[in-house]
Amino acid sequence: MTDPDTIEIDIRYQASSDKKRFSLNAALHIPSTGVTAIFGASGSGKTTLLRCIAGLESDLTGTIKVTGTPWLDAKINVPNHRRPVGFVFQDAALFEHLSVKGNLQFALKRSENPDNTALYHQVVSLLDIKKLLTRSTPSLSGGEKQRVAIARALLIQPKLLLMDEPLASLGQSHKNEILPYLESLAEHFSIPIIYVTHDMQEVLRLAQHIVLLEDGKVQASGSIEQVLSTPHLAQKADIEVGSIVRGKVLDIDPQWKLASVDCDDFKLNLSQHGLTAAEIVKLRILARDVSISIQPTSHSSILNRVSCRVTAIEDDADPAMVVVNLKAGNTTLLSRITKKSLHELSLTLDQAVFAHIKSAAILY
Repeated sequence: MTDPDTIEIDIRYQASSDKKRFSLNAALHIPSTGVTAIFGASGSGKTTLLRCIAGLESDLTGTIKVTGTPWLDAKINVPNHRRPVGFVFQDAALFEHLSVKGNLQFALKRSENPDNTALYHQVVSLLDIKKLLTRSTPSLSGGEKQRVAIARALLIQPKLLLMDEPLASLGQSHKNEILPYLESLAEHFSIPIIYVTHDMQEVLRLAQHIVLLEDGKVQASGSIEQVLSTPHLAQKADIEVGSIVRGKVLDIDPQWKLASVDCDDFKLNLSQHGLTAAEIVKLRILARDVSISIQPTSHSSILNRVSCRVTAIEDDADPAMVVVNLKAGNTTLLSRITKKSLHELSLTLDQAVFAHIKSAAILY
């Protein structure tokens, strides 16, 4: 049954010209809101998946349905030029013979609503490119080119925005320049975004959902919080396991330069790091930064202590992994502790304990 709130993909593709005979076999449901990251090593099939969704690959079988509308099935194969897709490539691929404004107008004229001047001004403002409109595209920096490429993709007025490693060719300074603009896209436009990257820091900062690809097969698909707090899935992503939580800055203590963050189920005291009151933040708490005690410990340098209960113990390796849920809600934290500590604490499932959070990384 078709779900109008998801992008349904169940495809099989064989690269006939590839000496290694690469094949893609992907079945997944992607939310029709927010940013979904497609993550995996080089050669895992990330770009091929995007090209299949966009209709740029032949020899493809299966189904693709976007918010209830079939693009591919046994009877239908909508050609790529008829699919309402905005595509942002690693190379901005702008028309060099046109100015920035010319590139944008080219896209708008070919959209369903070419007279949508309100959208034009919204996109120009959001991506802060008004001052670039009269420039030639070869004169732009790498970061400026990508902002224009994103604007052009949005002006097509797509139902789906595909982004294929848009920051991969940029230096760190230009990446830092563009990331805030990327963060604002899903908030300002009700367009699902599928974002391909091999950079986990981009995933952590931008995405709400993640798909792990390996050798053309889906290894995991789910919310960032779910996938990266599951030890064996985090290992597949080659990333340290931990939890991701969202919170709101309650206030700032100017004397100690600490920010108090309300994470719904608990409160955290963090180094201020330029945070301001009422700011919404996304935090990553690594398992190695969480310790466990049976009794609350007041005489400690660790400021953050929360009451919780043990929900899982994985002791097949040293250090062991202890999974706890906060008593006040559904937040899950993970703690890496030595097997010796696990033995001395005599931890059991459903036991009441205290988690001591040493630090949390701010992802924004």
